[in-house]
Amino acid sequence: MKLYAPEFEKALKQGIRHAIHSDAKLQKEYRRAKGRRRPIWAFYMSRLVFSCMLAASVSTVLNLTNHPETALAVVVLWTLAAASFLSALLAPSRLHGSDVRALQLLPVSDFTIYLFRRDKILGFHSMVLLDMLVGLGTLAFLLALPWPSWLGLPVIAGLAWVFNVALAMFVAAKFPRFRTGWLASGVTLLFVAWLIGNRYDGPQMIAALDFAAPTLNLVLPTGWPLDFFHFLAGGSCWPPILGLVPIAYIIWSYQNCERLVSGRFTYQEPSVALESSEQVPEALVQAGAQAGRPVGVTAITEGILSRDCFVLPYWDEDWVQRILWRWLTPREQILANFVFPKPLTMIRPWGRIMRHLLIATVVWQIMRILIPSMENIVLIFAMMVPLLEVLNQSWPAGAAFRTVRTFGIRISLLAPYPVAFQEISNLLLKCTVIQLPAVAAIVTCLSLTYAASHSLPWLNGLLMGLRVTLLLMALRLALLVLNFGSMSNDTSRSWQRTLVALFVCIFEICLFVGLAALALFIPAEPWAWLSGVSLVGTQYGFLCFYGWLWNRGSIDLMSMDAR
Repeated sequence: MKLYAPEFEKALKQGIRHAIHSDAKLQKEYRRAKGRRRPIWAFYMSRLVFSCMLAASVSTVLNLTNHPETALAVVVLWTLAAASFLSALLAPSRLHGSDVRALQLLPVSDFTIYLFRRDKILGFHSMVLLDMLVGLGTLAFLLALPWPSWLGLPVIAGLAWVFNVALAMFVAAKFPRFRTGWLASGVTLLFVAWLIGNRYDGPQMIAALDFAAPTLNLVLPTGWPLDFFHFLAGGSCWPPILGLVPIAYIIWSYQNCERLVSGRFTYQEPSVALESSEQVPEALVQAGAQAGRPVGVTAITEGILSRDCFVLPYWDEDWVQRILWRWLTPREQILANFVFPKPLTMIRPWGRIMRHLLIATVVWQIMRILIPSMENIVLIFAMMVPLLEVLNQSWPAGAAFRTVRTFGIRISLLAPYPVAFQEISNLLLKCTVIQLPAVAAIVTCLSLTYAASHSLPWLNGLLMGLRVTLLLMALRLALLVLNFGSMSNDTSRSWQRTLVALFVCIFEICLFVGLAALALFIPAEPWAWLSGVSLVGTQYGFLCFYGWLWNRGSIDLMSMDAR
């Protein structure tokens, strides 16, 4: 089936234009919608900022080290992050989107939908080709290469881009469980850490990159095609020639890999939980298993008539779950089974987080001995990974803020049900508070590690960990408001009310930043603790104020203007 027909598009545009010009109300709605639409050229113009950042990074590294190999390693790491992001986007779970759900209504196959989605992703990935041209062009300009050598830059950049796409498809096909998104996020965080902490850790990071640049260019696959730049600079020709073998193999296997990736793509309607064709009580299932035969129709009928099939699942996987379940009200227990179709695990994730913290600490100590210049960089990653896992575990949301698109409108899953704002917020806050001791323990361990690395008193590290715990609790309250706001909108069209809401949001952000800075950086302990407690209190008050607006009908559950 042809997904794009220029004649049909032209006729459709003419018909829509005629309908808009003939109706004043449609003209007013068109002007409002046109102001909200994001032009595609704005995306590409904003994307040029990243190309300029790459050029600035290459220039800075070359001026500091005077080694072209190190500057080329910056481009290699940049393309590695791009290939990792592309491989993550090609995963079957990432190929679903609003346009995919629209195409599913047409009589087309899943493979056709996959091709449409793949072409859209590769269209955005084409900006990586510009990044390579800018990075290699900057390096060639700083090295003052002769003009004939510039003719080879587009060839090298084109080969590197084609190999980048083939490598992403190869990883997505052969290693579907490999978390390429984590690798891309790690490289991105490395660039961000260098940009933010350039004054403090910049020389150490540059020294470490200068030391590892030859190895990175040789080992990382994205460096194999970029090694041909040595031809232009008059370097050795053997490493690029040896890299032609794996480059040719990966590009040659592109079609087979794409066949594997497209075969895994099967469109399924989004759902909250797995539906069961029959709700059978647990007692009947166990009885049937012991007897060695499936549950019959009579037993199922008796389970329905006795209403045993409506009994709520009981959270009893660990002792923390049992405490939380007893803390919840009967109404909140019903809501918990809806928000979390699979009971929220409490004990096992914290053991995994502690294990990752110990592994990161050991890696930091090893790097501290072997490569002292990398100590601060490894310490940042060793603290960030457990902290992100803590936030993911202690800020559960489940299906509470999930939305579905219906006729162009995003509606919350909770919209059809009689669920109050206070019920949802109380449930999620109880799930956070019950894990607060574990959060305080992990954060305190991180702060003690930081204090030990900078030769600070252990008492300072302990108190700093408790302050950060208060800050995380206040941030949880603030993010609850943002989560509710992401699936709702103002029911009025008054610009005065919008202006007041904007002023309140700006005041709330300034208040949060100010109190958080006072709680973390004031040397006087009483004032720091007072600022932390005030921060939690103000955020809870803002949550209650937002709930008051919600309950009085000032906010609905559709993320678009009311019609």
